[in-house]
Order: sequence, then C-alpha cells, then structure tokens
Amino acid sequence: MTLREEYNEFRKGVLAIVVTFDGIMPMPTEDKLYIDWLENTCIDLRSQLERMGQYGTDLLKKAIEEFENIPIADYIKLKNKADKIDFANSYAENKYKVGDIGPSGGYVFYDKGEYTDGWRYLEANKRDAQAKMTWDNAKDIGKYCSNAHNWRLPTKTELNLMYENLHKKGLGGFSWLWYWSSSEYFYNFAWVQYFGNGIQSNYYEDYTSSVRAVRQF
Repeated sequence: MTLREEYNEFRKGVLAIVVTFDGIMPMPTEDKLYIDWLENTCIDLRSQLERMGQYGTDLLKKAIEEFENIPIADYIKLKNKADKIDFANSYAENKYKVGDIGPSGGYVFYDKGEYTDGWRYLEANKRDAQAKMTWDNAKDIGKYCSNAHNWRLPTKTELNLMYENLHKKGLGGFSWLWYWSSSEYFYNFAWVQYFGNGIQSNYYEDYTSSVRAVRQF
C-alpha cells in the first residue's frame, strides 16, 4: 500500500467515526486530517530510527516529500512544527559519541561530525565472526550478521580506527589476533591488522583470519 493509499484509508476511518458520533464529534477539516495523519506517521517512523539508522531517516523523508503536492491551505502549519517534523536534525545532532553502543548493538568507533553521503558514524559489530575465514568468505560477512542490512568488512583504515578507538580503550571484546580488512594489498594478498600491538601487514587470501564486521549509519 502506498503512502497516499494509507492516508485515504486513515481519512475514511476518521470520517466514519465522526459520522457514527454525529453531533458529538466535529467534522475535521481536510488539512487537520492530513496533519494528524502525517504527525502520527512521523511518530511511528521516528520510533524505528534507532534501529534503522539512515535508512529510517530516508523513509521518513520520503513520507513527507511524497505529499508535497497535496493542496492544503494550512500546510505551512505542518512545516512549522519543527519539533515533530525536523526529523533529520533531531536524529543527527550529537546523537552518538565514540565508544557508545550503536543502533545495531555494536560499538560506535568513528564520528565524522556531520551526515554526508548518507552516513555520519561507523559501528563495529559487538563480536567477531564465529570462526576464522578466508578473505573471499570474509568479504561476505554481511550475510552472517543480523540487526541491520549493511554490515561489511572494514577497510584497512577502518580496521585501525577500531584498534585505536575501541580495542586500546578496552572496548569491543577483540582478541589479540590478526583481523582481515577489505583492502587488497596485491594479487592474492590483502591487508590485515594484529590486535596485539596494532601492526598492519598482508596475508595470503587463502589463509584464515579473524573477522569483525562494520556498518555505516
């Protein structure tokens, strides 16, 4: 069901109740109906932002933008309800700091300061993959993760950020082992990092190593 169809169903339901209680409940104006519906929709979608991250923010933006062309005289009233409609700013503004638990239950290990290109933070999964993997298998780590749709193998730079911002501060439950990055070093070799002392090196891609997934939000 499209958002427009959802609104029409909401509208019919409200009007049916008004007719049933004729004389007790006043007939709502069209703009009042729409504002009530959209604010309720925003509340429902906002409640999912913690879990859905930027994807949830994009859904909420779509819910508002899809109705831009509805001719409602008092639409400006809706625009001015910044406390309920300014969803992007309220979600993004000083929401997380490095070391916090992220929306998917992992550890925030990087904050670039603002939302650009659809993300602001990097989150490390709360635990390593259950078994060591070859590099080719590690690149598909996202299919083994839950709680979000965009888990992946960290880059060489991101792997070091996890070491510096989490492991060295006693966060994340990392082992003193070699971890794969997604960054290829040379043909059949990829970058790894040893979480015992932070040194980065390269491994033959058919070797197995530990894996910790990351995601952007």
